[in-house]
Amino acid sequence: MASAFSVEQSGILFAVTEDDFWYVDGMTIDYDHDMDMVVYHQPKFDDLHHPLQT
Repeated sequence: MASAFSVEQSGILFAVTEDDFWYVDGMTIDYDHDMDMVVYHQPKFDDLHHPLQT
C-alpha cells in the first residue's frame, strides 16, 4: 500500500497517495465565488483529464 500525504486548509482535508503526488504537485485548488465552483489549475498539463497526452 502506498503512503499518503495530507494537508488541511480552511477546514478542508486534502489527502493524496504518494503514487498520485506527481499529478497534484504544483496544482492550485481554489474556489470561484462567482461561478460557485472549485477551480483546479495545474500549469504542468494542458488537459487535467488527460495529463499524459501531449
